Amino acid sequence: MLSHGQIVRLIFGLKLRELRQERGLSPAELARNCDLSISYLNEIEKGKKYPKADKILSLSKYLDVDYDQLTSTTLPRRLEPIADLLNSKLLQEFPLQLYGLEPTQLFELIANAPAKMNAFISTLFEIARNYELRQEHFFVAALRSYREMHDNYFEDLEQDAQAFV
Repeated sequence: MLSHGQIVRLIFGLKLRELRQERGLSPAELARNCDLSISYLNEIEKGKKYPKADKILSLSKYLDVDYDQLTSTTLPRRLEPIADLLNSKLLQEFPLQLYGLEPTQLFELIANAPAKMNAFISTLFEIARNYELRQEHFFVAALRSYREMHDNYFEDLEQDAQAFV
């Protein structure tokens, strides 16, 4: 389950990376001009850290964007599907851990290739719309996939059944 704080950090990082790349800046150049370490900037862009207000102010001034624009949770139009997914009830309730995924891994996928993830997410939303899939259908399909992934055998359940008998 993703927390609100995780979503805010990821959106901030996506926006920061997008602005940096639009201006043709390297991570080292932006970090140096905003008095940040390169590793800290990398952590921010990946959604792992959220900078303090003075660092955000420094970034907004150097990138020539409004502080409020940089800190809002609104993504540019071309990245809206990512924001929709991050804020959706589906992702909030989806048991990523059952599939061996941690929210940080999902964040890294999104942060490292936002355009590709955006296309992938848009495709999933379009398929869901065209086939009138509801959230329940998705969860049933996820459960079916999980069961197939384990060949319908769950060691812990077998052990509990043996202990019960």
